[in-house]
Amino acid sequence: MPGKVEELIEQINGLENGKITCVLADQSIGWALDIAEKKGIRQAAFCPAAAAQLVLGLSIAKLIDKGIIDRDGSPVEKQIIQLSPTMPPTSTEHLVWACVGNLTTQIYFRTYVIYVAFGSFMAFEPTKFKELTFGLELSNRPFLWVVQPDITDRIKTYHSGFTERVANHAKIVGWAPQQKILSHPSVACFISHCGWNSTIEGTSNGIPFLCWPHFADQFLNQSYICDVWKVGLRLDADENGTIRSCEINNKIEKLLNDEDLKARSIGFQGEGFK
Repeated sequence: MPGKVEELIEQINGLENGKITCVLADQSIGWALDIAEKKGIRQAAFCPAAAAQLVLGLSIAKLIDKGIIDRDGSPVEKQIIQLSPTMPPTSTEHLVWACVGNLTTQIYFRTYVIYVAFGSFMAFEPTKFKELTFGLELSNRPFLWVVQPDITDRIKTYHSGFTERVANHAKIVGWAPQQKILSHPSVACFISHCGWNSTIEGTSNGIPFLCWPHFADQFLNQSYICDVWKVGLRLDADENGTIRSCEINNKIEKLLNDEDLKARSIGFQGEGFK
C-alpha cells in the first residue's frame, strides 16, 4: 500500500491543479507521514480512537522498562495492567499491537504457536490424520505443521474446508528447519512423535511436549519426557485406540495453562544432555 499511496501523490501533483499540500493520516499508519515528508509535503497525525488509547501508545517505553512487554511489543506474560487510576484495567492480551490480522476473536501473543512435526518416516492412517486436523482446528491457536507431501498424497485430503478456515493463523509446510523453529521464542509447545532427535531438540530449547509416539524408541522417550523430566503430556487414546480431536484440544489447553510444567521445561533447557 505505501507504494500505491506514493504513486497516487505523484499522479495528483503531476497535474496542473489540485496539488496535495498536506497529508493528514491516522497515527497507526505512520508510513503515510514518512511518504509526505519524503515528498516535501506537510504532514500531521491524528488519533481516531479514544484518548486513552493514545495514552497507551505513549506508554510503550514505560511498559518495556517494567518488563510488561518486550522490545518487539509482545507481552512477556498475560496480566492485567492499569496505566492510571482514572483509566480502567486492561489485559496485555488485548493490547492493540498484540493482535494478529483483522479477526477480533483471534488474539495471539508470544509463546502461543504450536509446532507439529512427526519426523520423516511417520505415516498417519486417514482417521488419525483427520482427528489431528480437527484437534488443531478446535484449539483455535496458531500452529505450524510439517506434513510430508507423500503422506497427504496417500490419505488424499484434509477434511472439508480445513485449510481455508485456519488460513489466517496457521501454516502447513512440507519441510521446516526444526532446530531453528524450536529455538524461536514464539513456540509454545511441540506435538511430536518423540523421536530421539526431536526429543533432544525440543528439550534443549525449553519447549514442552505433547507426545504421540508410534514405534521403536519413541515410547521410551515419551516416558522420559512425561514421567522422568516432567516436561510434557501424553495424548491418550480412547477405548478404540484412537486419539480423538477433543483429547488433542484438551491437552493443548492443559499444557499451555500448566505453569509448573512450562517452568520445568525452561529450567531443563540446555541441561538435560550435558
